[in-house]
Amino acid sequence: MFSTLRSHTDVLQIAGPLEQQLASLTRLTSLSFSGGDLKRLGHLKRAHMVEQQAAGHGSRTPFRYSYFKHKEEDYDGLARNSRFSVYWLPDWLAAAPGLTSLAIKPLKRSSSSSSSSSSGSSSSSSRSSSSSGSSSSSSGSSSSSSSGSSSGSSSSSSDDEDFDRRRMPACLWMSAAPWASKLEALHIESIPLGSWLPPCIPQLTGLTCLRLPSCSLQPRAAAVLWRQSRPSWKALQELDLSCTSLSWLPGAISSLAGLTALRLSQNFGLESLPQELTALSKLAVFDASDNFMNGLGLEVSLASLAAAWPHLQWLALENTSSDFNGSLALPQELAGCSRLQELRLGWNQDLDWGSLQVLQQCTALRVLDLEGIGNAPPAAARPGLRQLLAQLRPRVAVNLGGRWI
Repeated sequence: MFSTLRSHTDVLQIAGPLEQQLASLTRLTSLSFSGGDLKRLGHLKRAHMVEQQAAGHGSRTPFRYSYFKHKEEDYDGLARNSRFSVYWLPDWLAAAPGLTSLAIKPLKRSSSSSSSSSSGSSSSSSRSSSSSGSSSSSSGSSSSSSSGSSSGSSSSSSDDEDFDRRRMPACLWMSAAPWASKLEALHIESIPLGSWLPPCIPQLTGLTCLRLPSCSLQPRAAAVLWRQSRPSWKALQELDLSCTSLSWLPGAISSLAGLTALRLSQNFGLESLPQELTALSKLAVFDASDNFMNGLGLEVSLASLAAAWPHLQWLALENTSSDFNGSLALPQELAGCSRLQELRLGWNQDLDWGSLQVLQQCTALRVLDLEGIGNAPPAAARPGLRQLLAQLRPRVAVNLGGRWI
């Protein structure tokens, strides 16, 4: 939609008509844009700002930023810094009166380019996609079609996005005022926010669903996220921080007492789970897959978490243990999760097979995924495993080493 624009004047020419068109779409509840389109708008706006400043002062004053400030005026300054990629979401895109859901995602790659990705990445993405369907009851996002989705961007935009995601920090220019009163679901994907959290995000007080997958939050931005979100996100039900480079979870997460879904997968620096997660008593979906946690620390935390989460329905702990960081053992407290329907333990090469016996008491269980476990159970554990599988069938579908039985 925006890839053909060549100047800020072109943006102003389409703004009025597009705003009127959006305002007339009373049944529109969801909008989706590609990051490439919003980056195009950001490039044009930054060029316009530089031109104005040069015309008024004769030269551009270098921008000096503070690593510890996250005020709106400081963040606006980042947009004038050529070291940052700028993604701009204009206020007039919020004109649709019934809008409740907004998504900013990367362009979909062609089949030829996506086939060149590594097997590990594809397996992780498939696990993520399967988890999204399990949490439909806990998500606050709208199901309306995103007829405002932008399209038509060239393949070069996709290349630019990929370069930015790997090399350059980004600035998401988005005002809180036009969105705060309406947005319930916000999905921002693969925009490398780095050390600076957009100030608008903690101000979206009506959010029930926030997804920031692959946004590469540095510790500084993550700290601001926890500190500023506590007083405002009372309605938040779903939080997705998968693949965001998190290395720790603060105790402040306990203030998000309304959470029903929490996704923390593919944060390889996240080595343990804090005990404060026990305060999330309404949690129904929890994904900590692909985090190389210390086996003992995970087991201790998992025991207390299982006891504190009576509503848990979907639990993913795939690829969280290995020969290097200890085995994964299911605690006896998991028997108290009477609503647990799906359990994913695949790709744990050092799984404690004997601990699976607790699943006999999980009467609501319907899916047990043990995919990707290359090592066969030791001889001593095989009789008990055969007995367990016999008891679980036919009510539980079991994926054992890539074969459903």
